[in-house]
Amino acid sequence: MSLLGKSAIIGRRITDMMLKCIVYAMVPWCLFALIPLHAAPAIAAIIQIETQTSITVADGRVELEVTATNKGDEPARNVHVHLMLLGKSRNSKARALLGEGESVTISFREIPSPSKAGTYPLITRVTFQDVNRHPFSAVSCSTFPIGEGINSALEFLGKDLSITRSGLLRFTVKNSGSKEKTTSATLVLPEELSTPIPRRDLVIGPGAKEVLLFEISNFSALVGAVYPVFCYLEYDSVDAHCTEVATSSVSIVKAENWFRRTRPVWLGLAIITGMIIVACQFKRKIS
Repeated sequence: MSLLGKSAIIGRRITDMMLKCIVYAMVPWCLFALIPLHAAPAIAAIIQIETQTSITVADGRVELEVTATNKGDEPARNVHVHLMLLGKSRNSKARALLGEGESVTISFREIPSPSKAGTYPLITRVTFQDVNRHPFSAVSCSTFPIGEGINSALEFLGKDLSITRSGLLRFTVKNSGSKEKTTSATLVLPEELSTPIPRRDLVIGPGAKEVLLFEISNFSALVGAVYPVFCYLEYDSVDAHCTEVATSSVSIVKAENWFRRTRPVWLGLAIITGMIIVACQFKRKIS
């Protein structure tokens, strides 16, 4: 799974905002080719869902248009598009089947625009299933402006993570401004991953750096999958609302067996045992 964000702002319209959520879903029935003693190449179908979102802000209203395209070689089933904008969610009707090369466009109209200028988060989530009804999802998170653009004083970075069942996702935020910032951090995950506490409040002094740790768990992700994940910060200044987004990725890796994990311990014990045996034999020869 990969994500590419690109935006071009013309007046008060964000055009060609390419929130490309690309999901590679390996169809399970193609992966059961296990042959003893010989390795056979596995041929897997791919569902690749790409979304393109455009936003128009005018006359106190926000309008969105989301186009989802299947660029893979396997149909996606039961496709839904979910949006989270300005604290409210918008959901599309289900598309029963989205074949190879097919697109579906969903429009969301008449969303009230906030009265305060600044930048606000937009979360797009696409859920779908493969031929065996295994669920997949992808998320993207970006910002869009209301009124004049605002320069944030916060620097926000995420660190990639590999997990089998669970782990700690790490984000670093730095306040490069001269004033204290009271902000909230919200973690955005695909449905295959979960966290007990998705939102944190924090106060960052001028020039200070803070580390945010989120505990995440693998709910239903398959080994080999790589998910983009996001965390966004929001805070209010005197006359504007500010949002900063950090991106990370979570890779699902296969768990090592117990012997392989403890191999250094066994190797150390074997060396010590060998040294003891050699010492005992040497002692006998001397005596």
